[in-house]
Amino acid sequence: MKNTKQRAAALILGAGFALSGLTTATYFGTRSALLANAMDTATAVTYPFSTGKKAFKNAATFTAPSEKGTGSGAWAFAQVSFDSATADMTNAKYVGVQMSLSGAPGLTVGFLQGGNRWSIPQSGESKVYFQKEDGTITELKIQYGAIAFTANLSGTLFIPTDILSSQFGGTIDFTKISAFFMTANTLYNYNYSVTVGEIGMYAGEPDTTAMTKLVDLSGGERAKSKYYVADGMSLTMPSDVPVAAPEFASYPLRTGDDAYKNVAVWGGFLVRGIPCGAILLRGSSRASV
Repeated sequence: MKNTKQRAAALILGAGFALSGLTTATYFGTRSALLANAMDTATAVTYPFSTGKKAFKNAATFTAPSEKGTGSGAWAFAQVSFDSATADMTNAKYVGVQMSLSGAPGLTVGFLQGGNRWSIPQSGESKVYFQKEDGTITELKIQYGAIAFTANLSGTLFIPTDILSSQFGGTIDFTKISAFFMTANTLYNYNYSVTVGEIGMYAGEPDTTAMTKLVDLSGGERAKSKYYVADGMSLTMPSDVPVAAPEFASYPLRTGDDAYKNVAVWGGFLVRGIPCGAILLRGSSRASV
């Protein structure tokens, strides 16, 4: 019932703003009203990405400095560019980001358009949602301009776009969004890593609308140039990690005098110039020709 009422309110607001002639691409307040979200922890969302061992097979991992920053710290930065040069996100209501965390950082996240950052709120309190692979959804609070992640989450971060705004006051062209970013001050956030997989957007509510992929890893690992790090953040691609040789607890077959007992031995000979052969079982007098 809650979702239905919120969707109805969003439609009424949207109709009112449409009649007023205001455009979503130029005014954040109007855009937020038009795209007001109705998602909550009870929303039945089909998990949008791969799960299990395949979930992050082709994903990049970003690792923050292991030690606390000095002075005023540094803003460790990571960027994931979309598959296409830019994407039109004018009508995006939510963005889903597949991620797996080691540690519990507080991250400022958002999207890039030219030199502008379309980011989560830098003041006040708001919330985003995180869905685990088993389908359960929890709320994550945004405080002091960062998402307060709980430790070692793995799944999909759902970002309602109605909470986003221009971080530095520039005008955002929603038709030319190019990348997802995340950043955190090393004075307060260090010794963590984040693996980022696929990214997609929804033009409606996630429980009733199909996702449009912005980063698709179904074809394999992407070029390293699609990722960028700065100020202490490091990047590891799947191909950077050597494949370990299989380990055996012990030699799996017989050894010593019994190693080849009762195995077949082939020997060749000629009969009137015609090649023939015989198989003799070791330890046996039986032979076949």
